[in-house]
Amino acid sequence: MARKGKCHKCHKPKNAHTVTRRARLEGGHNVGVHTADTERHGDHGGRRNIELATGVQHSRCGSERHSHRYPLPITRHRFCGIFSPVAFVAFSRVAFSRRDPAITVTIDDIAFGGDGVGRWQHEVTFVPFTIEGETVQATVVERRRRFQRAALVRVLKPSPHRADPPCPYFGRCGGCAYQHMAYPHQLEVKRAQVAQALRRIGQFREVEVAPAVPSPQPFGYRNRITVHAEDGKLGFYELRSHTLLDIVRCPLASEAVNAKLAELRRRGLPPGAHRTLREGAGTTFEQVNDGVARLLLEYVGRHLCGDSLVDAYCGSGFFAHAFAPRLRMVAGIEWSEPAVASARRNACANETYHLGDVAALLGEVLRATKPDSLLLDPPAEGLGPEVIEQTLAQPPARIVYVSCNPATLARDLSRLAPGYRLLEVQPFDMFPQTAEVEAAAVLGKR
Repeated sequence: MARKGKCHKCHKPKNAHTVTRRARLEGGHNVGVHTADTERHGDHGGRRNIELATGVQHSRCGSERHSHRYPLPITRHRFCGIFSPVAFVAFSRVAFSRRDPAITVTIDDIAFGGDGVGRWQHEVTFVPFTIEGETVQATVVERRRRFQRAALVRVLKPSPHRADPPCPYFGRCGGCAYQHMAYPHQLEVKRAQVAQALRRIGQFREVEVAPAVPSPQPFGYRNRITVHAEDGKLGFYELRSHTLLDIVRCPLASEAVNAKLAELRRRGLPPGAHRTLREGAGTTFEQVNDGVARLLLEYVGRHLCGDSLVDAYCGSGFFAHAFAPRLRMVAGIEWSEPAVASARRNACANETYHLGDVAALLGEVLRATKPDSLLLDPPAEGLGPEVIEQTLAQPPARIVYVSCNPATLARDLSRLAPGYRLLEVQPFDMFPQTAEVEAAAVLGKR
């Protein structure tokens, strides 16, 4: 509830406002609290006023989106390398309150998505920007029936894998989750997440997950970024927020892309617009990390069998074009008309591309082509039941499944198990410093 006092606009009691502690971020608003108190945060020191729009309507005066100051410090912490809890107010669903006590949590694991996981008084607690084995002080910012989320205040016992984040926006920008973690440990965390998903969701107890293939460039690897313009700012959205963060330079982007960002900042961009900045004259259908894309391409190519391939979810033909010269027949399926048009423009004589939903077309294409290998590269939601059913009805000798979501990968591999044996799983770090992980699984027909 709002604190006692009067609204600075209508001078009615603030408790007349329908303000709750839960922020409706999906609607584009952060719900703040009425306060003019100033707080200090432990060892950080420093003060800075942050205005949060309440996004609610006063029951008496009818005015909307009152802004009430909520002063908190915003200096960088010497241990964790992130900003003090004010950095988390913008994206937490519950506004920080000085009445919320700090809790001490030992981090046991890193969840897929990047948050550290621990328990406080037997309650599962997620704390971002932490590493397993660390003991941290945190403030609860969201409570759910089965878990709670907390904002990191300070690291009491740091991990030997903790690193200094090189990006000044880390902790606020929604792009990165692991800059506080040494790169070799990021790779191990991602390998462990894939293995855990296979065990818990897919019930694969005996499969060993290989060490994640590292990116040749942990920073500066992105050949494109998309920036947004709003309220005089140009950049990316804050973590779990609709608030835009002004970005001068992104350390994940290549030098060529950052040069284009600097030029765009000089020229300006209309409010509400967005712009994708690319190296050279690339297209939307290119992979973001060229170095890891080449390594993934080589891996998939080594595990295909025979001389014919069906490439489901083929996009603009990244895999199909590469393998066509060595195969007798390649057939691709893709729902995006621009992607299929691009694939057809660059196709060899032995390549055919079908426009439509994989669930509707796969069975027909498998019956017509009888391929030796099937390449599955679905979106994050994985394979629908129709795709599983059609694959098992017309089973190629070999399946290579490329996934960006370990949970749906494990689920789908389990559903394919009646007809296929899981031979190996190889993670790839396509997006260093982020919580994303790619994995390729190789399956052989029983």
